[in-house]
Amino acid sequence: MNNEVVNEQQSEETTITFLFEPITNENNANAFDGHSTSDEESLPSSPSNFQLPISEEKFLDPNDEGFTEQSIDSITEDHSTSSLNFMANRDNELKRTQIAVEQAMINNAYENEIQYVKDTLEFNILLMGAPRIGKSQLTNALTGNKIHKAQTSSSLESCTQRLERYEVKCGLSNDSSNEQSKVFIWDTKGIENWSDDNVVRELIHVIETIHPIAVIYCAAPGTFAKLHQVDIILNYCMYKSIFCAAVITNMWSGTREARLSVQNDLEKILERFGPRKILEFDTNDPILRKHEVIMYGDKALCTMVNSTPFVNLDLSSIEKPIRGIDELTYCIMQSLAEDKVRGWCQAVLGNRSFWQKIRHQTYGFVLEKYSQLPIIAEKLQYGLEKVFSDVLNTLTTLFL
Repeated sequence: MNNEVVNEQQSEETTITFLFEPITNENNANAFDGHSTSDEESLPSSPSNFQLPISEEKFLDPNDEGFTEQSIDSITEDHSTSSLNFMANRDNELKRTQIAVEQAMINNAYENEIQYVKDTLEFNILLMGAPRIGKSQLTNALTGNKIHKAQTSSSLESCTQRLERYEVKCGLSNDSSNEQSKVFIWDTKGIENWSDDNVVRELIHVIETIHPIAVIYCAAPGTFAKLHQVDIILNYCMYKSIFCAAVITNMWSGTREARLSVQNDLEKILERFGPRKILEFDTNDPILRKHEVIMYGDKALCTMVNSTPFVNLDLSSIEKPIRGIDELTYCIMQSLAEDKVRGWCQAVLGNRSFWQKIRHQTYGFVLEKYSQLPIIAEKLQYGLEKVFSDVLNTLTTLFL
């Protein structure tokens, strides 16, 4: 979005700039979680990698009541002894929590219901859009090509000719005893005619069946579905509290005016999701220095991406880089509820570019989203990877 558009809408929206560099907590504690309250709140202005926020309140302070004498002593011990003490305390705390949760489930559910939940732990992500619009390239970019075709659910037999399901390869462990959830990406590549009224009913049936953690609608100039149909589907997602991302693919192709026209149409649909806020990410591009993601509360977003390098031989031999994938990944991750973000993390584990940018803050992000145990927060560096092995072991293997 150009400067003119931003200036015109400055009174109605908040613009936050995200820089690809380590940023101190005191400078970014509010900006990253979307709670900036004034235009004066800004971030440092030097380039490099962006990072995820960590609230200092998550870590125990020696003056806090929860910080015991044992905690203080353990900090001064050597690494191995401190690690053993932490793991013992952590295991005891986790065991008590597990017993409490299991007891609550037993008191409120039948045994077969509990087993059903354990056996069917899976996450689904739905991609919508016209054929040949770049959904497959977007899927590969998000997951790092860590997918393979999977059989469609029997409950969706009527849609098997119009839907394809891909399972994301999560983690690196082949240990069958290491229970992991599954992540599936559903692609509507078989839906050729988006003017067909049956499309709306069919996709709502799919959403009701698979309960996706996120719906990504892909659009591009010349391949845009009827706004009325898209409006109905995304409105239904809002009603079901499903996060929606409207993504303009192939951000370098066609004219800028055509791309902005599609973006404006999509934004009109997303207005009801929440207040409009522009997030800006610094880039290494000397011409297009900022990449924008437009958020609508924590329920939806709209942005442009380029999933593969782009060269327009008719106009220039200059290759345009992949753009917007990491920013899209980050914004969805920050917006999802705690019970859904684990599935998104697993879906994008293969996206090396994204995790390299935030690897210094990976533990902090997982802590912020998952951990409610102060003792884990206190000694995060000594053993949290044992608790969330399905995500963190993979990250450790790839980047540490």
